[in-house]
Amino acid sequence: RKYEEARKEYERLARIDSAKLCQYRLGDMYFQGKGGEQDYLKARKYFELSAEYGNADAQNNLGYMYTFGIGVKTDFYMARKWLSMASAQGHSQALVGLASLYRRGWGVDKSLTEAFKLYKRAAAYNNSDAMNNLGYMHTFGYGTYTSIRDALYYIQKSAALNNPVALYNMATFYIEGHGFQKDLAKGAEYLI
Repeated sequence: RKYEEARKEYERLARIDSAKLCQYRLGDMYFQGKGGEQDYLKARKYFELSAEYGNADAQNNLGYMYTFGIGVKTDFYMARKWLSMASAQGHSQALVGLASLYRRGWGVDKSLTEAFKLYKRAAAYNNSDAMNNLGYMHTFGYGTYTSIRDALYYIQKSAALNNPVALYNMATFYIEGHGFQKDLAKGAEYLI
């Protein structure tokens, strides 16, 4: 009920050109289906209004939508545009998204080195996804040197923030004996 009331109020406020936060929140409510039906077209509309006024969260969400084709046709050019705009404002999740485009070569020339740099910038904002990805890249030497020590440093930091992928990776490191003596019990602790 509260979401329904909030959605109505945001609908009214979002009509104001400079109401970028209300526009973002209303877009997010439509994206998640809070206060009514999920509606990606309306979500995109309000995210775009907010993003044009510089809201980094809205820019990041548009980048995500265009990367994965959620409510829009997959368009890596548009994904990069919006993620770059949010990244320029220091939005850590947008930096992760942009890094992933470079890591996979989606709409850009594949560059593991550029991906590594972007993940590093996002990790400076304490982004656990970025930290886990840095650990992964150090594990295999993607875009950087191979170092189990550095891989563990980043994956442990990410796991300490309860990142589920990092927790799984820590379990794998213990179970398989990467950087540690094999320890099935310790590995299992990370999976619980």
